[in-house]
Amino acid sequence: MSYITYTEYFADSNNLFQAYHLQQAQLAGMRIPSAMVAASKKALANGDEWLNTIPLSKWDQISATYSNSLSRANEKVNGRPSWSLSDGVCAAKALAMHLAATTPD
Repeated sequence: MSYITYTEYFADSNNLFQAYHLQQAQLAGMRIPSAMVAASKKALANGDEWLNTIPLSKWDQISATYSNSLSRANEKVNGRPSWSLSDGVCAAKALAMHLAATTPD
């Protein structure tokens, strides 16, 4: 399987943001609570394209919960095990956006 590497993402982050971070979330086996998916749907419907109306502490908690599995996903894709809170938040938001768009009400 072919993955989008960090180098590829960084070279075209405007176009690859969602795909790169969703890939990392899925590789890490990340899950988003149904209440967060519902909140994400509402935020997106109200024009909040980056889900910034949902408190950052909620995204931080998801990111921290998956720190080890995100580090392993990063090693698989980029050859080095690493994790940052901000990358985890981006992965959580990317997955929430994906679920908001694909999960029936």
